[in-house]
Amino acid sequence: GNAMDKALIVGTARGAFNHNNTASIGVYHVPGYKGMIGASLILPGEDDYAVAYHSSCGYNRTGGLSKCQSSLTQYEGLWPFGGNKTYNQYSGHYRAPSVGSSGLYLNHSEITKEGWR
Repeated sequence: GNAMDKALIVGTARGAFNHNNTASIGVYHVPGYKGMIGASLILPGEDDYAVAYHSSCGYNRTGGLSKCQSSLTQYEGLWPFGGNKTYNQYSGHYRAPSVGSSGLYLNHSEITKEGWR
């Protein structure tokens, strides 16, 4: 694709700035898992039909995840060729204290209207 297409991929966004540099200000994340069939076929793991957990939880790599916590290790790939992958939240990024590790059963629009979390 063109420059705009390349600018909208996950790798470009993750490499655009140092996510670990939050100037000592905590970034709190609220993941949702009320997906929509079309979006959920494209986005890996749980999603709120717009954002997948690897982004909504502030993880340092992409993947099909269903939990939001500071560190998560899961087996990926077909046995016996797969292996464990560990996902960590960027430094200074946290799940909102009012949200459990499984997230909220809300879609993207509903989460953005929450505001108070």
